[in-house]
Amino acid sequence: MSQEREHMENLVNQRFNFFLIFFSLVVGGAATCLKFPLVATTILGIGTIISWLLWASIARAQFKLDTVFKSLPKQHPASLIDLEVRFRSLDNQERPRWVPKCFVSKSQRKLIGYTIPRTCCLVLTCAFVFAFCYCLCNYRINLDICNYYHVERSLRR
Repeated sequence: MSQEREHMENLVNQRFNFFLIFFSLVVGGAATCLKFPLVATTILGIGTIISWLLWASIARAQFKLDTVFKSLPKQHPASLIDLEVRFRSLDNQERPRWVPKCFVSKSQRKLIGYTIPRTCCLVLTCAFVFAFCYCLCNYRINLDICNYYHVERSLRR
């Protein structure tokens, strides 16, 4: 069981690191192409879809890791350390003042496995929706201008 826990922790960490690199590349690629809104929107769209798929993979691995941690015996070193950190963090004298109780008294595994990737995916989704709306409005304005010039040119004849 200890080897399974170690394997799952490494898997979650590797997938999380890959996700952060991919997220950075998508944001950087879209920011680089701001002069070309259609390209930036395409990058954001494809990046959003892939990010949600990566998040699903991370969430599944995190769920497996949580299941492994629940099935560990109470005398397992990982369980003992987790309990020690939780109980010591509740004592104000041993907790550094700059660390809030809520960050130390709870496990932060779920922050890495669920919260941060989901937040990044939502940011990409919002950026894609805004970029898509911008492209649609820009395209519509260009069509209106083209139609206006076409009608005006036909009236002059």
